[in-house]
Amino acid sequence: MRFILRDLRRGWTYDHSCRKIKMTKKLAIKRLVYLLALCKKHTDDDEACERAYDRHVTPVVLRLSGKGIARKKEKKKAKKAKAKAKAKAR
Repeated sequence: MRFILRDLRRGWTYDHSCRKIKMTKKLAIKRLVYLLALCKKHTDDDEACERAYDRHVTPVVLRLSGKGIARKKEKKKAKKAKAKAKAKAR
């Protein structure tokens, strides 16, 4: 995962033919998602792979895709709406 994120920061990586290509967020997410399949293929412990992936990789994927940020904004909006409703009730 660190190497994928390093490639994303520097802006380029290599394809299967060893050619330099642009590393985008979309490509980084695809490679991060594939890590789970690799773990399951090379180990016999699917549960351990799932736990490790959920703990370490999923937060990074959510952050890169912007879904984690969207959830925080939704929570903030809900909190403000609840405070307004409470103030109106008084």
